Amino acid sequence: MTNVPRPAVAALLHGLSWNPDDAPLELDEGVTLGPIAGTPVEALYWRLCSELAIDDGEPFQYQVYANFTPQDSTEYLLDFGDPYSKVDRLCNIIAVIIGEPVSMCRAIWSRHGFLESDGTSLVFTSVGQSEFLTKGTWPDVSGATAESIASAWQNHQRIWNKTRAQGRLANALVYFYYAWRAHYIEQCCINLAIALEILFSPHHQGETVHQIAYYTAAFVASSRAEIERVYRTVKRFYSVRSQAVHGGLPADKKVIDITVEAVALVSEVLSQMLGQPDFLDVLEDQTMRREWLDDRLFGGPLYLEPRG
Repeated sequence: MTNVPRPAVAALLHGLSWNPDDAPLELDEGVTLGPIAGTPVEALYWRLCSELAIDDGEPFQYQVYANFTPQDSTEYLLDFGDPYSKVDRLCNIIAVIIGEPVSMCRAIWSRHGFLESDGTSLVFTSVGQSEFLTKGTWPDVSGATAESIASAWQNHQRIWNKTRAQGRLANALVYFYYAWRAHYIEQCCINLAIALEILFSPHHQGETVHQIAYYTAAFVASSRAEIERVYRTVKRFYSVRSQAVHGGLPADKKVIDITVEAVALVSEVLSQMLGQPDFLDVLEDQTMRREWLDDRLFGGPLYLEPRG
């Protein structure tokens, strides 16, 4: 029986821009990020809109897409819409690096070099709280930003291939994904808190919120003033998170303001971690992670050297 080739997947990413002077970038074997203009994928998308009336027959102005090519006859790329899928994991890494949601993703898959389509699906679109988390302009993900995405993706893939969905990094990224995909701002808040707890919760019982705030500040900040600012931000954030969990939410503006700060903070934490391959190994090893936390708690350096 002849093996039927697995389809390649083009993930069209809305709300992102690409400098036309910058070439596409191979993020990893079989994964490329680049501009859609002038590609077979763009022509195919417009034809699908015209012939099948997808997106109500009116093409969105996509500027960026990711191309996923199967690396063997068994690699399955069509499980998107799940935080563990390759398409969604890359969207999540992009959200980490740019510090805000990817507003929309449409997948088109093809066994014919995108000259013909074998199917298309809207993977996700903006949800209710996205307006609070975006900066109002389309982030440019070419150039240095694309290099950061490539580095983060490769480091993530290395850990993913070792731990799959069982590691701390994978779990923290899943809850970050749930945060920026949440329909309500309080759900975003709670999922961000879970991500911080996965990364920085102590191994022993005690003043957990204080220690998570301290470890977060110790990891991400580089001066005493910044450490104090981040520490107080996390403490304020946890106050709102506790009210979201136990009832009695404060005024909407207070929830929105601190959650917007928390998205920026958690994305910065994850971005720094994904830029430090050695630290990812520490994070996934129970003994090394305990030693790292205790070292910071009892007077060790405030952050890993060199900073990534």
